[in-house]
Amino acid sequence: MKGSLGFVTTNTVIEQSQLRGSLRDDTLQRVATVYVGIDEYRVYAPAKAEGDALKWVGNFCVRQPDKESLIAGEIEVQGSHRIRIVNLVKEKLEKASTPANGSMREENRRARLRELVDRIGRFRCCGPSDDPDEQTSVIESYRYLLINVKALSKGVLSTDVCEALTAIPSEIETIYDVYESKAHLDAVCVDMRSELEQPITIADGAAPKGLLLEKWQLARMADEVPTLKDLKALPISKQAQLLLRRLATQYPRTELSVGKMNLAMRVHASELANGFPESEVMSVKDLLLGAPWTRLESDGFIRDNGQGFFHVTPEGYEAAKESESVFVDRDAIEVLRLLHPDFQGYAHYFHEGKLQEAIAAAFERYENRLNEIRDGSNNAQVMASSGHALVYKLFEAKILKEPYPNLGNSSNSKAAYEKGLTGMMSGAISWIRNARTHEKHNLPKPTSREAIELLFVASYLMRMLELAHR
Repeated sequence: MKGSLGFVTTNTVIEQSQLRGSLRDDTLQRVATVYVGIDEYRVYAPAKAEGDALKWVGNFCVRQPDKESLIAGEIEVQGSHRIRIVNLVKEKLEKASTPANGSMREENRRARLRELVDRIGRFRCCGPSDDPDEQTSVIESYRYLLINVKALSKGVLSTDVCEALTAIPSEIETIYDVYESKAHLDAVCVDMRSELEQPITIADGAAPKGLLLEKWQLARMADEVPTLKDLKALPISKQAQLLLRRLATQYPRTELSVGKMNLAMRVHASELANGFPESEVMSVKDLLLGAPWTRLESDGFIRDNGQGFFHVTPEGYEAAKESESVFVDRDAIEVLRLLHPDFQGYAHYFHEGKLQEAIAAAFERYENRLNEIRDGSNNAQVMASSGHALVYKLFEAKILKEPYPNLGNSSNSKAAYEKGLTGMMSGAISWIRNARTHEKHNLPKPTSREAIELLFVASYLMRMLELAHR
């Protein structure tokens, strides 16, 4: 085992607390992943295990990735190291099974611990030559802090941190005892602060109120798309978005990596496709490791170390956290090629985050095209018009005509169609162009989806204008 539990910060991620069993004897079920510093340990239950994982703790095996193996194998962990890792998982499983009110009580204890850690950081001792009453006050104040920290940490912080706190004597008799004790406590507070600042991660489903994952994190991909059919129905960009969120949740630091060849094994594929029916796991894995994986590589969100092991890059973590806007913007840029030629070069607006400007520019171009038709008409009444009124004048002068002349089987129906067309074409100026150009400060900032929707409206109007001006 490379590394020691000692005073190193540990993080335990529960992959599944309810075991479903497997028909294959050679397929272990991943229960949890434990991170000790930068080292990773994987805890498995037997293939046939079913029900509450807590009931199978005595049968858990612990394995560690073999960094020296060319085939990305695993090394089994034995002895006291195995026991410590299993105990961390047991502790996490017990906390995850606590009722919601107990979870809220835990969160309250965490909040109180944060206050105590801050007070310890600000705590000021006195000197050995200071007034005896002042020394007594310092000793009692420190003893109070130490006792409270020890009591509140149990069941809230990791076993390692709790053991380190237990090792600090609570019998404080002299100011010299305070000096020595606080030196040890300050060292443990580094790990305490780190754990208390980290969001609590529960990887096998929804957590009780107060213990939620961050919004962007994805513990179970099946929570978003429950079946393979649903996943296949998504565009590649959406599949890539879900894959990145899952990888960034499962491997929360850049030093953690996953061998792509490992994912071909069912036990690892089950982690990636967490929550999908067992019969679909390998197909889900094959789908995700195709175009979505390639997309993440090409975008620089995941990177190969040269030996087939991939990690999420810093840019990848940022993209995972802002995945909705990042991936929607990329989708938007891809569909620009479907728009009218005048709008196909608008990608720079999306790269620069200038969505209001993109909309205004598109409808200004539409109005300018109307003005160009007007200026080339040599019709005095038309030349005197502008804005939304110009559309009606152009149709009255027959400079613009209905683009689909076969519509309508009577004069009344033809008039109705023309009224609808002219209303739409003029309304785009008074409702969209004017508002986006002159009063954008009174409008909410558009999302990428809203911007694309309006660009398609402008594109349709430009095509109707071309058909009507013949």
